[in-house]
Amino acid sequence: MASPDRSSAARDAARALRYPRSVVLADLGRSGAGLLATGLPLALLELNPWVGGVLGGVLVLFAYFGLLTVIRAGTTIHFDAVCVEMRVEAPLRRRRWTPRRIEWSALDGVSLDYYSTDPKKDQGWMQLVMTSRGRKLKCDSRIQGFRRLAEHAVAQARQRGLPLSRSTSENYRALALGMLGPPGGRSQRNEKTSD
Repeated sequence: MASPDRSSAARDAARALRYPRSVVLADLGRSGAGLLATGLPLALLELNPWVGGVLGGVLVLFAYFGLLTVIRAGTTIHFDAVCVEMRVEAPLRRRRWTPRRIEWSALDGVSLDYYSTDPKKDQGWMQLVMTSRGRKLKCDSRIQGFRRLAEHAVAQARQRGLPLSRSTSENYRALALGMLGPPGGRSQRNEKTSD
């Protein structure tokens, strides 16, 4: 028979929200392609200093994106009636890294925004941001269980009488009505276009 500690850990793991492997691998592929496309010319060609500087800057951005993707691969979000917590699981956990935790009772802001790089704005993603006493916890709609977390966060904000922006309310309505499907799905309201 499993010990109480083990069964509690198993239930906790089952409730953990995490980014699917396919999302992580796709982002790693994009980062790797960008590093190759910018790094090879820098390594193999004699470039004008200005061109080299621009390529070097872009290379740093792709490297940063790759690092964030590796961290995201080990990130899980746990929430219940008391709090929401973001953890970095082994092997990425640093000794000094403390999980980011927001108690629902101390929640002071929730925003739900839609972003798109598509000119037609019919493909994109949502980002949920929860704040408390100057701390932020955010995740995007590619994480498994995003809709459950967004619904819970908005319900907690409403229960506490926190103001929700018009775009957050409309994006929440779009999410609740299923207008945002799987990653890359549709949302028709309040887009923030990333150029």
